[in-house]
Amino acid sequence: MIWAATVESMVWHSLEDVRKAYPSADGVKLKSRLVVTVFNVKGNEYRLLTSIDYDAGIVEALDVLTHAEYDKESWKDRY
Repeated sequence: MIWAATVESMVWHSLEDVRKAYPSADGVKLKSRLVVTVFNVKGNEYRLLTSIDYDAGIVEALDVLTHAEYDKESWKDRY
């Protein structure tokens, strides 16, 4: 997977750094205070939800949703 290989080679300290490689990445702050970083996948057909610990350099994939599933926003209650 190209995304995984790219992420493994990156050093990110903030969402601004993420956007240098993935300009459409977006940070969504949830009620739980977790910030989910969202990547568009396959020409905007899917959303890859991640949690990024910038201090530890760890990117955790949380979920992959269709565009329609993402728009329903029920995923926000899971994290």
